[in-house]
Amino acid sequence: MAELVFWSGTMDCGKSTLALQIDHNHRARGRRGLIFTRLDRAGDHVLSSRLGLSTAANEVPEDLDLWDTVVDQLTAGDRIDYLLCDEVQFYTPAQVEQLAQIVDDLDECIEPVGAVDDDVDGILRRVGSRRGAAIGVPCLVEGHRGGVIPVDGADEAVTVVPP
Repeated sequence: MAELVFWSGTMDCGKSTLALQIDHNHRARGRRGLIFTRLDRAGDHVLSSRLGLSTAANEVPEDLDLWDTVVDQLTAGDRIDYLLCDEVQFYTPAQVEQLAQIVDDLDECIEPVGAVDDDVDGILRRVGSRRGAAIGVPCLVEGHRGGVIPVDGADEAVTVVPP
């Protein structure tokens, strides 16, 4: 079953490093994925961490339609087992909605990673609420103990998983 799990945390807590680890673990198991990022510290078309690790990524300008990008690759015969989306706090609300549509309609697993941001949090909650589902929000904030956050209009709550 596909899911959308948003990894969030404060600046400098290791979100991009986690994204690189997630990608490494998927690839080590023979899975193929698409990596997206926007405004990475190392420049366009790269996902990087402050530890010096990096990998190639697809840049996400404001006008990129993530749904079309994924559908085009699948139509071309490419295998996509997962999507990893870094710096998601810079994506447009429409792009976040497209990620949810990819999960729902194409059964793809997506792990967006981004800074704690009220706008992104609100967008993710509205997307989950409209779709009648909860979106998992594991937090990387130091000292966070986890818990459950209710999602307005959803049938279930978001479980926050401590690191």
